[in-house]
Amino acid sequence: ITDFLDGFIARRYKQITSIGKLLDPIADKLYELVLALVLMKDYPLFKYILFLFIAENAMLLGFGFYIFKKKGVHLDGAHLPGKIATALFFIFSLLMITFNMKDTLISRVMSISLLISVGIATIYYFRRLWNLLMRDVYENT
Repeated sequence: ITDFLDGFIARRYKQITSIGKLLDPIADKLYELVLALVLMKDYPLFKYILFLFIAENAMLLGFGFYIFKKKGVHLDGAHLPGKIATALFFIFSLLMITFNMKDTLISRVMSISLLISVGIATIYYFRRLWNLLMRDVYENT
């Protein structure tokens, strides 16, 4: 909620800064990482979510940096699949912690849904990065 309010206030009052653009996603990812580590203890499927989360962010960082160095282009912020996965992550995590849903069908359904949404976001971002890398190849053929 505070992350949403922070972004809303910054946009509303035109207080967006370069440092804020850099630090906000880093803070979000660190928060997600720590939360997934904590939830992994009580919700076994979170180890797969954590693995996919780390793989996605390593890909975004590594492949994204490679493309930036090679082509001077980068992804332009978060896109809908990533925003949906992040929103589900925060909503489901909050519900699991608040209502202590260990070993319940609903927690497994939420975990599987989250795993699928993170998987879709990972594939989506990979394809976007791949298209950035291949853009001039397609345009010159």
